[in-house]
Amino acid sequence: MLKEDNTFKFLIVVPTSLLYNWDREFEKFAPDIPVKIVNGIKTKRQDLIENTNKNVYITTYGLLREDLEYYEKIHYHAVILDEAQNIKNPDSIITKAIKTVNARVKFALTGTPVENNLMELWSIFDFVMPG
Repeated sequence: MLKEDNTFKFLIVVPTSLLYNWDREFEKFAPDIPVKIVNGIKTKRQDLIENTNKNVYITTYGLLREDLEYYEKIHYHAVILDEAQNIKNPDSIITKAIKTVNARVKFALTGTPVENNLMELWSIFDFVMPG
């Protein structure tokens, strides 16, 4: 059993339209958990990622791709993808970027795991359970 550890870091990756929704949900249901929204100009995002001591970081798929060099330096306890169908194409730049983030546990939330073919479902499972 894992002992509670306040140094654990969590990364939540969401579509842009859901960025502040996740923040509001934390405020409502878990106000004691320190959350940081990572967006804005690149220098601000870099500072937030590298120098902010928060437990939960929330960013978008596009910004994660742009800031990958900073996210790759951190080992997360868990990465959560909301609307994980955003990584349904295993050859896309976003999918490849997200799969390089280090995390002990990975979650993929989606209501649309397959739209065109089973390779889309495979791509999501390859993130959650590589190999």
